[in-house]
Amino acid sequence: MTGFTALLLAACAAVGPDYLAPSPDDLTVPADWQAALPHGGSTAGLEDWWSRLGDPLLIELQAQALKSNPSMQKAAAQIGAARAALASAEAAEVPSLTLAGSGSRAKAMGATGATSVTNSASLALDASWELDLFGSVRRNVESGQATAQARLADWNDTRVSLAAEVATDYINYRACEATLKLARADAASREATARITEGSFRAGANASSDVALANASAASGRASVLSQQADCQIDVKGLVPLVGLPEARLQQLLDQGAAQPLQPALFEVQRLPLALLSQ
Repeated sequence: MTGFTALLLAACAAVGPDYLAPSPDDLTVPADWQAALPHGGSTAGLEDWWSRLGDPLLIELQAQALKSNPSMQKAAAQIGAARAALASAEAAEVPSLTLAGSGSRAKAMGATGATSVTNSASLALDASWELDLFGSVRRNVESGQATAQARLADWNDTRVSLAAEVATDYINYRACEATLKLARADAASREATARITEGSFRAGANASSDVALANASAASGRASVLSQQADCQIDVKGLVPLVGLPEARLQQLLDQGAAQPLQPALFEVQRLPLALLSQ
């Protein structure tokens, strides 16, 4: 009996080697130039980090995207599925209880014509537990824990990427707006030049070729404005699926929010290695 017990205890060892995470000491990392992560390696304060750009509308659009974007919803659903699988694997480690109850009521008539009522009830409690002889249950729990951690990392990665994509498209739109403003000013200047040239021609101070050139320049300015407007509309349409807002509502927010200049300190580089500059 003692030998059989020892055999059972030996069989309880989990099959396969234990997982060992790679050690940073095994990696060769150059120490000449290292840059700290802008968010300190944590995504908890993602909104606070982007708020350093000084544009409240950008933070609002990012919050809307993180709430309604399908990529975020999919990543959150995968976390829920992984945690449910982990809970199921952990439940296999503990005994399971089954409670069942039943009841009955019967009426009978005796020989004298009198009736009698009989009530009966029963309650059963069963307990079962699967002996994890070869460690399969423990391995399933370890796998579930690793999967849940991986899904959480995927969610954080999606969150950071989505916020960066919204910021990129938003900043591109603001840059397009600034370019459109310059294009309109240039077109207005060309229109004024064309009118002045037309008046000078009527006064005999300019040739007709000068008028033609001025009119062509004014037409080119108007075309540049139309082209820039189309580019800005493309930027808006690119933001629509990211933030999950109707285009009309998004355009209203963009028109209401004044463009804020970027903070140069956010992208400040303190020093560069001499080897990089030599390249």
